[in-house]
Amino acid sequence: MHFENNRRRKIRHITFPALPAACTLANGLCGLAAITVVTSHAPHHSQTALAFYAALLIFLGMVFDMLDGNIARMMRQTSQFGKELDSLCDVITFGVAPVFIMFTYSDVFQRRLLWGIGALYAAGAILRLARFNVQKDEHAPTAFFSGLPTPMAAGTIASFAIATPSLIELTDVLMPESTQEWARRINTATMVIVPVLTGVLAWLMVSHIRYPHVASALARRRSFPQLVELMFAAVVAVTLKEFALPVLFSYFVFAPPIKQLRLWVLSRLDPGSDARASDGPAVAVAGVDDGP
Repeated sequence: MHFENNRRRKIRHITFPALPAACTLANGLCGLAAITVVTSHAPHHSQTALAFYAALLIFLGMVFDMLDGNIARMMRQTSQFGKELDSLCDVITFGVAPVFIMFTYSDVFQRRLLWGIGALYAAGAILRLARFNVQKDEHAPTAFFSGLPTPMAAGTIASFAIATPSLIELTDVLMPESTQEWARRINTATMVIVPVLTGVLAWLMVSHIRYPHVASALARRRSFPQLVELMFAAVVAVTLKEFALPVLFSYFVFAPPIKQLRLWVLSRLDPGSDARASDGPAVAVAGVDDGP
């Protein structure tokens, strides 16, 4: 009886930081709103338009996901409660909502196969978030994530939904015939690319591939080849503005595994080289400013 009273007293005294928790909950509500929008059957909006609005809500959730960690650290209100709440809301916004956006790309694959891909993605996001919470160390370096962060995976899928309306506009009869044909081919290709990409993202999230912390990567000094890469990304964004988001997100998703594959091949071809040493062990990032 005495033990039960002590336990209840401890439960009553549990507190949580209000402002960071509010931002985290806003992230989760953005995910719920995205699911609601993309699954609604609005008579005056096409499925493409609904997916576009849902993708915007996912990006809004990414903003709240960045804010909650920054506010918590600024106010010195980081807590285990906030970490667990962050992961629960991330499951909705970055683990489940993107699956419903992927379902709108159903012109090629059967619904059963799409459901299987979506289940793999959701499971991968849940496992990624659980592993992040277990491995997280408040004093660990913040230079790299171990595995693809869930916001980056969700943003990649959402980026295609945001680009699709602009792609459809290029098929308008007022456009040159060559542009219409080119846009139709790309639109058809995305119906295959997005579901396949979703399955690849599921694997990347649970992998041990090192992904750089975006804020840390942008803040540190750049080498000349990296400066060229940034210039190339800027040119792509300006030239292919309709596809800038998918191209940039795909670059951030696939550049690290390609780099590590190259280093692995070089280390096998020349065991005495420094390629293997340059690819150190994966490090789980400590902060939650842009989500696990």
